[in-house]
Amino acid sequence: MTTLTDRYVAATLRWVPEKSRGEIERELRASIGDALDARLARGEDREAAEAAVLTELGDPMKLADEYSGPPRYLIGPNFYNMYVRTLGAVCALFVPGAWALILAVWLAGGASLLTALVTASVGALTVGLFAAFWTTVGFAVVDRSAEARREVAEAFGVTAGSWTPDRLPAGTSLRPFRANDAVEAIVGGIVGVAIFFAQRSVSPFSDASGHVIPVLNPDLWSFWAPIIIVVAVVWIAVEFVLLARGTWSPWTALAVTALAVATGAIYIGLLVSGQFFNTAFFEKLGAAPWIAPAASP
Repeated sequence: MTTLTDRYVAATLRWVPEKSRGEIERELRASIGDALDARLARGEDREAAEAAVLTELGDPMKLADEYSGPPRYLIGPNFYNMYVRTLGAVCALFVPGAWALILAVWLAGGASLLTALVTASVGALTVGLFAAFWTTVGFAVVDRSAEARREVAEAFGVTAGSWTPDRLPAGTSLRPFRANDAVEAIVGGIVGVAIFFAQRSVSPFSDASGHVIPVLNPDLWSFWAPIIIVVAVVWIAVEFVLLARGTWSPWTALAVTALAVATGAIYIGLLVSGQFFNTAFFEKLGAAPWIAPAASP
């Protein structure tokens, strides 16, 4: 005769890998048996005790997920709504700006309206795909880190149940950690690096020999461009560490501060000295005076 336990075990095993079913069945039956014996020893009715034990174990499908190991989804239910909101904010931040900038540059370069619209749309779509991909990667990292799930869930108030001291963050940092900020920094850094490379081969202008005239000074690649890219990659890596840890530490705060100062110093120095932009590009635009180096006193 099939018992309630047999049905529960079968319902669980249906959703686990076949190669693991024998071991999982032995473990699950032993667990149910121990819990059932404990209830029977307290004088409970066998049928009621069996139902209570299985109720405590919960949905067989969810139990099967626990036995199956890592989750088979990218963004779990705890962070999905937050992910959607962040994805919308990131796309709204980067995509329209990219579209407008590319459209303006191509029109200024003498391209037809249709060519400029198509180029701007393709460029904005590319930026949007980059933003969507890396936003998803960032939240997938958060969702697969137990510490990050606990810290970020508390920060955004998505933890179920009533509050207890066990839910206090492990650290004592007064600086709040927000997954949205880290994801936006990662996406911004990756999009920035991608544009840094793309502008070398995509431009509305070309010289007499047919070579593309990039927006940025080609001489940057002999020294400053590699440094800028390395700093950006390190910053992106630090932001990924923040996502994985789910909280600030003195070292991550120091690293982000140092990277921000270094990035600002490099860009300000190059802009003030007139080394950042390509003069030939802005001459084609008729705007060369905009990037002239600051006059010496």
